[in-house]
Amino acid sequence: MEELEHDAADITVRDLRRATSTARPARRSPAWDWDDEVAAEHDAQLEELRERVMELEVLLERARDGEAHVRVQLARLARAGRRERRRIVAEMRASGLVDG
Repeated sequence: MEELEHDAADITVRDLRRATSTARPARRSPAWDWDDEVAAEHDAQLEELRERVMELEVLLERARDGEAHVRVQLARLARAGRRERRRIVAEMRASGLVDG
């Protein structure tokens, strides 16, 4: 195998190791510059999100209450006999639970 010739311009593995071990990591600038204007916008957005979350929680609670009501009515309907079913369906239509 031929011997490789090296001149002063060649970089060796030893050179790379030495350079990386002595080099200091570059200081990184912060990813976000939080000045007062940005902080105020951020706080306003957070407040809007909190309000929206509260609205959604109310809607979720209403949906759960409605689901519970429907389940109760369906259980009543399942237990009922033929004559009683007609009465229960009429009640459900009157309350808007069933289209009619």
